[in-house]
Amino acid sequence: LGKLAKWLRILGYDVLYKNDYIKDEILEIAEKEERVILTRDTKLARSHKGKIIFIEDDHFRIQLSEVLKKLNLTPSQKMVFSRCITCNELIVESSPNEVEGRVPEYVFKTQRIFFKCPRCQRIYWGGTHKTNMLREIESLKAH
Repeated sequence: LGKLAKWLRILGYDVLYKNDYIKDEILEIAEKEERVILTRDTKLARSHKGKIIFIEDDHFRIQLSEVLKKLNLTPSQKMVFSRCITCNELIVESSPNEVEGRVPEYVFKTQRIFFKCPRCQRIYWGGTHKTNMLREIESLKAH
């Protein structure tokens, strides 16, 4: 469910994900932090008494649509691109001076607005990838 986790983060949702969680760890975190478990593991889905969504489909677009519907979530423009897609931390605006030498030279010369993850230090800016993601989000709304 890595791609689903990434897209939920792109939409601004707080999503914990790593592909090597063990069952007990998942259950403990979910209970302690009052999280919803998203899983493709039928045993986990049957055994857990808390909030859990069994993800049936293999395709992330269908998975995402299903999760948004089942949790009654409506992504907002304000939330989109507010989290690091790598580590889930809320990103913060960063000045061009702070990112100089850490982004490609062309990006530095053509972009003025940057964001940085305070945890993993990943840097974000609005490029063609952002346009493509926004297009994908719009297509998701159509379904």
